[in-house]
Amino acid sequence: MTQKVSFIVLTGGPCGGKTTAKARVAQWLQEQNIRAICLPEAATILIEAGFNRTGRVFQLQVARMQAAFEERARLEAEHHDGQTVVICDRGLHDGAAYMQRGEDFPRVLAEAGLDPKKTMERYLGVIHLLTAAKGAEKFYTCENNAARNESPAQARALDERTQYAWYRHSCLRIVDNSTGFEEKLRRALIALADMLGIPKPREKERKWLVASVEQSNLPQERYHVDIVQHYLHTEEDEERVRKSVSQDGTVVYTHAFKSKEVGDRAERQRVVSRREYEACYAARAKTTHPSGSDAPASLLGRQALGARCFRR
Repeated sequence: MTQKVSFIVLTGGPCGGKTTAKARVAQWLQEQNIRAICLPEAATILIEAGFNRTGRVFQLQVARMQAAFEERARLEAEHHDGQTVVICDRGLHDGAAYMQRGEDFPRVLAEAGLDPKKTMERYLGVIHLLTAAKGAEKFYTCENNAARNESPAQARALDERTQYAWYRHSCLRIVDNSTGFEEKLRRALIALADMLGIPKPREKERKWLVASVEQSNLPQERYHVDIVQHYLHTEEDEERVRKSVSQDGTVVYTHAFKSKEVGDRAERQRVVSRREYEACYAARAKTTHPSGSDAPASLLGRQALGARCFRR
């Protein structure tokens, strides 16, 4: 079932292409007959107004303004007959990337009148546009944003902290600089289409079986999410349920449906309760065939075929 109002975060390090991407996303949504509401970046408004950008007081002001923007967008969307997508130029958790080590960002959210345990799940998805300072250095500039003055090294550090601020989100998509900028924007649109469940032509997924891996050659782990994933029986499409446990102990359960129509590969994902997730797990343990009469009621009413555990 399509959500009437969906909130999507566009985020990333400095000079990642957010401004251009926001305009492109809004145009594309309108072409799909979906209403788009584009929220401004609260921090930029305050900085350009002359506010001091440092300290937790500033982040408290940003959180309050961001929450007010989102609430107004939600009320506006509820009076619209069709589907509405609210594009947030950064979201509430971006503030964590701009606080000093040891400062309590959840407390900032609480002081802003928000529940720190629920602010993450208000967003359907997060699209992180990697800073040009990482992989496209010759295009890095702050000239198009008066509120930015970071060096390339500072931009890379901020980009990493921003990823860390959002890594617990169950639908975080990072769009890197492995292609030209136009292709980067197209990949961002593909990520958005997947989040909204809109079929979008895309390249076939390719996978390789690796015989062995030298652990020393892998990037050093800075943060991680442990994932247990169960695949559910279906004749034509792919469905799965996932349990994600972040290093701070936060647990998120999700259900995803991925179509396999010719020329398209779209994925729809939603957060589910622990009870719904465990119902699917029970179905996997007790059902021996897809039409087994002894299968317990579950989220999808289908047999889970298998599970795998991995870390991202």
